Amino acid sequence: MPFGNPPNLNMSESERRWLAEQVDEFGHFEWRPSERVLIFNSTDKKLLERIAALTGSSVHTLIDFPNYHRIVFGGRAKLYIILNQILPYLKAKREEAVKILDWIVERGISNRRPYTTWLEEFRAVTKESGKNVKER
Repeated sequence: MPFGNPPNLNMSESERRWLAEQVDEFGHFEWRPSERVLIFNSTDKKLLERIAALTGSSVHTLIDFPNYHRIVFGGRAKLYIILNQILPYLKAKREEAVKILDWIVERGISNRRPYTTWLEEFRAVTKESGKNVKER
């Protein structure tokens, strides 16, 4: 699939809390010239597989280091959906996540499919469940 898998649009509260803890502890944001990405590196492949399942990402094993695994995910729509769901639970990386969400909204989330479909579904799910997602 050229655009990757869709992220989980309606994580449970425990999934959101758990993912936020992983971002705070193991994730780091990278500010590239035209995009923002979230990266996880670990020797614990099972941990990364669980993160990948929630974020619609893939785990990659580094060729030179077969016990070292990585997830890199970006894309404005995917980051927007994930960060909006975990923002209330972030501690250490909250300020940076807010800056990235502001950057995404300022530049426009996306006008390409399937991203627009993901966003429409995400907004519908959050509206139905009564979750408050801030449109910055």
